Amino acid sequence: MSRNFLQFCFGLGFLLILTGCGVDPLIDSESLYLSGNYQAAVKIIDDKCPLENNSKSLRPNLYRASGNLMLADFRQCLDDLARAEDGLTEQDDTINWGGNYLGRNYDGLMLQTYRGLVYLLLCQPADARVAFNRLELRQGEADRRNQRAIEEAQQEVKDERSNSKNKGALSYLDAANGNADNQEKIDKYQHLLDQWGAYADYESPIGRFLSGLFRIFYLEDPNDAEKAVFQLKRTYGMTESEVARQLYEMADGIASGRISKETLGDYVVVLFENGMGPVKEEVRYEIVIPISAPVYVGIALPVLVQREAAYPYLVLKDGYRRIGETSSLCSVDRLVASEFRKEQPWIIAKEITSAVIKVALQVIAAEVARQKLGELGAIGVGLVGSAISYMTTSADVRGWNLLPKEYQVALVPRPQSGILGIATPYEGGSFIEVNLPPGPSLVYVKIPGTNLPALVNVIGPAVIP
Repeated sequence: MSRNFLQFCFGLGFLLILTGCGVDPLIDSESLYLSGNYQAAVKIIDDKCPLENNSKSLRPNLYRASGNLMLADFRQCLDDLARAEDGLTEQDDTINWGGNYLGRNYDGLMLQTYRGLVYLLLCQPADARVAFNRLELRQGEADRRNQRAIEEAQQEVKDERSNSKNKGALSYLDAANGNADNQEKIDKYQHLLDQWGAYADYESPIGRFLSGLFRIFYLEDPNDAEKAVFQLKRTYGMTESEVARQLYEMADGIASGRISKETLGDYVVVLFENGMGPVKEEVRYEIVIPISAPVYVGIALPVLVQREAAYPYLVLKDGYRRIGETSSLCSVDRLVASEFRKEQPWIIAKEITSAVIKVALQVIAAEVARQKLGELGAIGVGLVGSAISYMTTSADVRGWNLLPKEYQVALVPRPQSGILGIATPYEGGSFIEVNLPPGPSLVYVKIPGTNLPALVNVIGPAVIP
């Protein structure tokens, strides 16, 4: 009987491990997007995820927006972004997020940045102004939102500890936490972000850049020039981009009257949205506490993993003559890492607390089994409990995984022909020519990966819708 029971325990534990992992419905869509099949990437979301304006649908709506942007379906992209914004607002107004994907502050900042950009692509500057104003408001509220998330996590930790019935299990875990080897693992985990760098708290350099550029391009408000100076100067301070410095100086000259706003028409700004931003992957730290029955204790933590740029830069041409190339403006990798670094302490605290509860349940179950079934029964229950613990220990690696890796920018003289050539740097690479409107022009190029279809559009006050 004991042998059958033990076989049952092993079989159940193995089955639970095999069947315990759910499949994220957006994984297939992401794979299609990364292959350049943007239409199929959007369709698979439409088939699997209902169109809803709530927190549960936040991530699908963000994915839809990215796909529809690459399809140049700008109206649909705006609808997707509006639904995603409703989901973020619902989270802002709700105490308990109920296990749904918790939108990050950078999600909100990038969402509003894209809204402003897409409105400009649709030649709707008044709506773009509203979006950029909302971007500034969300940026100001980001710290409050993050503090609220931390406080909620801290309360969960406090509640779970106070509700624990087994103080012995708590003491085992506390001993494990005090172990030098275990602490070394956590220290190494926290230092994984050291190479990523950081931006100032919840500031989006690309949002500031586009907001500043929009204001000097359109100059429809008496304060636009001064606001452009502030935004572009702040962008330069955060990024040290030479192009940001040049545009800041132009904006300052326009604001002071030293130069005419028509001077902007002598140049072309090229904005290159390059590659794919970071994703989260899971790393596990496992501990076995040696009590009378073997018990698995583990925590699963998310780590950021960088992905590739599409190209190192883009080459800009006037006919056959090379007139410049794009260079780094800002890193989305770094923007994501800035917030992730702030989340680390409460992510670790929540995972450790979850492990505490699992240990307590396993200890209690093993003791009951020992009393009723003997030592072999306790071992069997311990193994099953460990299997369940392993299966239910997972890091939250969800995210808006379709953000770019970086933004590059260039400021070049306007070709006399009014046609700007854009080429990839590799021999035999793709080449496209763009007709420029009169006056200030922003050429927006988005390429998610090497040799993938690109989105190329021109923005400016003289663009005809």
